[in-house]
Amino acid sequence: MTCPTRLCESETSTSVNLPNELVEKILTDGWRSHMSPEERLVYTTTIILVCESWLASLTKIATKDVYLPTSASILQHGLAQGRMTTIRQEKRPPHSNCRSLTRQICPIGENVLQETYMRPRERRRGIGIQDIFATFHALPFLQNLQTVAVEYYTHTLEGVKANLWTSKIFNFSYQATVLRMDLEYIFPVDSPSWVIDAVCPIHRTRETHSKQPHVPWALPHLERVSTTTTTESSLQAQDEQDELTAKILRLCPHLEYIDCEELCRVKVTILSSSRSMPSGCAVVHGGLCRRQRVLSTKDGSVVVRSEAMGLVLELAGSEKSRSESLEGIPRTLRIFGQRACGW
Repeated sequence: MTCPTRLCESETSTSVNLPNELVEKILTDGWRSHMSPEERLVYTTTIILVCESWLASLTKIATKDVYLPTSASILQHGLAQGRMTTIRQEKRPPHSNCRSLTRQICPIGENVLQETYMRPRERRRGIGIQDIFATFHALPFLQNLQTVAVEYYTHTLEGVKANLWTSKIFNFSYQATVLRMDLEYIFPVDSPSWVIDAVCPIHRTRETHSKQPHVPWALPHLERVSTTTTTESSLQAQDEQDELTAKILRLCPHLEYIDCEELCRVKVTILSSSRSMPSGCAVVHGGLCRRQRVLSTKDGSVVVRSEAMGLVLELAGSEKSRSESLEGIPRTLRIFGQRACGW
């Protein structure tokens, strides 16, 4: 099977036969390269004009590797309001076969260029991770999703003078691995209902996001991050957990640790996962796809089991060469909130 490459319909145009596999490889490499939203539009328009077979191939590729152009001002406004519009409500939500999703932010927001106590590289990384978190939590449950990324673009000096959209250049990007997990949360028998709602949120639409079944107010958005502990001594284990908490906060300066007794008593286990991860990493828990709540017959504790997506955080000191199995190993759950002050 071959795909004819026809640049025009005139009789003088030449025709080149290429194998379909080669055509798909070329289109995939081009589609996944760093391009601004305007350059990607030009690329798509060009491919559409070649032939229907190329259009069909690009359509299949674009549903697997999804790119969403986003204004930095819109994204930061959503973060300032404490919520993000769910991507499922957009006009073109990601396809169920989506394996990677990239948010292209341009132009870069003014918050990236502000001078603070942080070094510019650390600040860019922190903003990138914050935007990845916002994108991750706005997603519906996607069975085949493997990575979430953000890309930032800005104008060149010549582009600002000429006011040309096509003069935007690529600046920097950040990417995180996504996995799917079967989770089990165990709550003590005297746990308040609001604790279960805070630790085990279910995907909600924007209209029902603020409604909570057990409290008359809207619970703030909390980040649930789990890590493993290898030491057996209680003193060493506490020191290790404190060190891991510090690593998470250095990587995510927009968060602050919540030291709450009710939340610290929650136990979590990943029953199964779609993939392993590098040793020493942390996992950010997404909203539950569905929630199955059962009452333990042994001590009356409440057990919640569900499927959810997880976001892998590569902490300082993590070893990419060593993989770590997540299944059946108890994990330490940390709860973080959004920092009230700027950073």
